[in-house]
Amino acid sequence: MGTVSYTDKTAKHGTKYTYAVSAISGNNESSYSEITRYHVARGVITKTKSSKHAIKVSWRRSSKVTGYQVQYSTKASFKNAKKKTYRGKNTKYAKLTGLKSGKRYYVRVRSYIQAGGRTYYGSWSAAKKISTGKDNK
Repeated sequence: MGTVSYTDKTAKHGTKYTYAVSAISGNNESSYSEITRYHVARGVITKTKSSKHAIKVSWRRSSKVTGYQVQYSTKASFKNAKKKTYRGKNTKYAKLTGLKSGKRYYVRVRSYIQAGGRTYYGSWSAAKKISTGKDNK
């Protein structure tokens, strides 16, 4: 028996979807279970800027989200990455401070929706590479 997955390619950002799922084995079929999910669009970084010990990262906002997460690391793999959460759909940037000067950082962002006691995350944006220690735009 294998795992089956389904991707709804028509799902619209910020919309709640309920799917009915049933297992079939031979001539036997289980009763349907309902699964509710929110489609959350992938994050998009619009601008980055750095100074000696900080990075400012801006992203495309959405009126249909609860907030955003920003992840940053000195490794492209995001191993041992730090993550900051910003609540509020109108938040449009994050300033990451206390960073080491002259270091290369990788940053990415994603949005999330909280509903029904659960948190639904969008995919991470493409990672942006930026170095501290000088003015980068």
